[in-house]
Amino acid sequence: RSLVRRGHQDADPGAVLGARQSVQGDPRSVRTLCEAEMKFGIRYCNTARYTKAENAVELVQAAEAAGFESAWTVDHVVVPEGYESKYPYTDDGKMAGGKNDIPLPDPLIWMSYVAARTEKINFGTGILIMPQRNPVVAAKQVATLDYMTGGRVLLGIGVGWMEEEFAAI
Repeated sequence: RSLVRRGHQDADPGAVLGARQSVQGDPRSVRTLCEAEMKFGIRYCNTARYTKAENAVELVQAAEAAGFESAWTVDHVVVPEGYESKYPYTDDGKMAGGKNDIPLPDPLIWMSYVAARTEKINFGTGILIMPQRNPVVAAKQVATLDYMTGGRVLLGIGVGWMEEEFAAI
């Protein structure tokens, strides 16, 4: 149901559930799902120069005007200096080029601010580190943001990887 609300209003509900229906033998759903258009988003939106309010708004408004479907944020409550946990997505095991003192606004607050200055672009968390949050409070925050933006929130959640970050909070 949420996928139908997120820009698939004209889609056959069977297309949204295409994988499940194809298992049940409905080849029409697979065809419809494969005919869906590709969507593009921008990532790392709440980092670097886009931690400043005016730059964040400028970035996402430009992306929206250019037809991008979504703007994606990242999440770390704190990045302790000298962390030794291996970042799993680089060969050297460090994120952000090994920098620890990077500004990184809270993704939900950043998304709230920028969403108020845009009209149709979706906002995603890629990812929100759930074990660092009360799940009920986080659900309320995300649901409120999704409601107030007219259904423009895409929630990605994960468990995190940095042991030192968990120890710090």
